[in-house]
Order: sequence, then C-alpha cells, then structure tokens
Amino acid sequence: MIEIPVFLGQPMIPIGFLCSGRDPRQIRDYNGYTPDLDYYDIYYKTAASIPGLETAAETAIPLTPPDNAQRDISALQTKDGMIRVFTSTGLGEGTQRFIYHYSYDGSWHGPAAVPGTDYAAHISVLETGGKIWVFFDIGYSVYWVTYDEATLEWSSPNLIANKRHTCQSYRG
Repeated sequence: MIEIPVFLGQPMIPIGFLCSGRDPRQIRDYNGYTPDLDYYDIYYKTAASIPGLETAAETAIPLTPPDNAQRDISALQTKDGMIRVFTSTGLGEGTQRFIYHYSYDGSWHGPAAVPGTDYAAHISVLETGGKIWVFFDIGYSVYWVTYDEATLEWSSPNLIANKRHTCQSYRG
C-alpha cells in the first residue's frame, strides 16, 4: 500500500487527510512480475487530528478510474483548500495513458487527463507561486508541467533531464 499524507486546516487546528493505493488483483509473484503493471484503487482517510488517521476508516475515491490503471499517486492541498490527487497510469494495457487529476472540494471530481503526459510515471506534485507543479518521467527523461490556478490552464511539458528515472519535488 502507498500512503501519501496531506494535511488540511489551520496550523493550530489540524484535520488529517491520507491518500493510499491498493492493488485489487494481488499480483505479487517473482516470475514475470513487473511493478509497471500494478493497478491501485485510491483510498483516502479523514480525521480530526493527525493521530486520528491511524484508526480512521478508508474510503475509495468514488469515481471511475482510467482504463489503464492507477499506478503512481501524489496528492496535495492547494491554498484554496482543495485536495488534489494525481495518478499516473503506468505501462499496462489500455489506451488512456496519462497523468490523471482528481479534485475534492466537498465532493470528488475527475479524473481529468493532464495534457502532454502520455506514458508518464513516477509523479510528484507541489504548489507554489499560484501554480501546481507536476514532475514526472517518460522513458527515462524527467519533465514538468504547471497548472496556473488563475487561468486554469496547463503548460506544455518541459524537459528537466535525460537518462533519469525518478523525481521528487520539494517546496523550499
């Protein structure tokens, strides 16, 4: 299971939100196993405090996922309070191979494909300067795109480095 914590609320009044994934097919053998074909249902937990997440019930995001699975998961809360969950589809069968975006503002919306992210994997997201930055790799090259929260538009993909595989974003 993959777990990504996202915290909601005022600094003095924490409300917890935890996002995780589970492979419903339970494919875990050594002969022919490839993690690129993993498929995760995305679950979340909410609680009145961070320690409360440990015992909070898990709930699946109640939307139909893309046909090519949900492999990598990254989530954040934007300044407007919205929870945003991003998932990449990996390399399994199917035609909808993009990064997908879900949002939660009291109810769930999505998934919506992030343009220019065909065959993306290993995603990481952050928000800074009024933009959501999405970092990902495609075929051993690392890229980024931004979502401008004022214009509601995505940028074109931008190459960071060739011959690289994973990425992690940090807001400094």
